[in-house]
Amino acid sequence: MLLTGGTQPCLARLLTLEGHLTQHYSNQEYYHYLIVANGIPASYREHVEELSATMIGRYLRNRTAAVPSRSIVPHGATASETAATDQAEAGQVGADIYDAILQFSITSGTPPGDTGDIVNIEEAIRQARTPATDTVPGVLYDTVIINLLDRATGDIVWTAQGKLTAWSDQPSMQEQTAKLMARWIGKQLFSVGILYSQHKRDKILAKQAHAEQKRLRREEKLRMKQEIRNSEKGKMPPMESPEVAP
Repeated sequence: MLLTGGTQPCLARLLTLEGHLTQHYSNQEYYHYLIVANGIPASYREHVEELSATMIGRYLRNRTAAVPSRSIVPHGATASETAATDQAEAGQVGADIYDAILQFSITSGTPPGDTGDIVNIEEAIRQARTPATDTVPGVLYDTVIINLLDRATGDIVWTAQGKLTAWSDQPSMQEQTAKLMARWIGKQLFSVGILYSQHKRDKILAKQAHAEQKRLRREEKLRMKQEIRNSEKGKMPPMESPEVAP
């Protein structure tokens, strides 16, 4: 079951997104993310991955909390690279050090929801190791689907989809849409309790514990007052029935 998690459009003509949270993943904790964007030119992919990783790091107060896949498998990797290098890269991308994968599918001319792609951990990792596409002039990227995957279960924790406007040979539009996506994702994941730093999480737990203590003290006071009332009621002499005249 999916719950709405931020349905308002971004206030920009370049991007409109709507997100949903899987019900039982509300307030789920993730502190190590792998960011993967596929199907777009290298420069665009780097903008999307780097800016999203930076945004997640800010919310979690940890610069290394999110890792762009391009920093592990640089653009330009070819089949001629050594098997040892390929193995090392595969090990890093597929390692269990990540507890979540944020995956972007940015395409041209495909309506949201009609891609037919199967989203899973193995596919996301394969995409992370896939070289970025070459830049082809005149291509309009206009559809985006974003999935947050739980590394342990493979479940989709949160998903978003929408429309964007970014031409393949317009770096400024690519950077702007990447910025807008990163900001929107940060706000949405924060609003559903996922992008909380450990410091904020501790503050929330302390506040909840304090509220629980106040509730218990209040209940104890009420209980004691009730016991006093019951005790006083038990000490009162029984009421005499009025005498009836003969």
